[in-house]
Amino acid sequence: MNSGSALLAISDKRHLHKAWREISKRNMLSKGSDNVTIKAFKASLDQNLSDISSELRSGRYTFQKLRAHAISKTASSKLRPLQIASVRDRVVMKSIALFIEPTFRSFDLP
Repeated sequence: MNSGSALLAISDKRHLHKAWREISKRNMLSKGSDNVTIKAFKASLDQNLSDISSELRSGRYTFQKLRAHAISKTASSKLRPLQIASVRDRVVMKSIALFIEPTFRSFDLP
């Protein structure tokens, strides 16, 4: 498969909807550096996914900066640093992961 057909598959609106369904939505107020929460993204889901699809297909899609956040470690006083992607970037990353997953399943791992 060439990169053009891979991009068409990843940017397909149905594929993006599947990716959306598979990202974690446990914290609807989770947000990236763009301050768009999962809840807000969902409120305009069809438009957001259409925008992502168009941007991917035109080569204009760019990943946003990650949002730094620290959480407490279990059984420790130290903090665990996290880097949180925007909701739209999570959808794109999940779309890519879903696309390449079948290829990796075919590898014989020890």
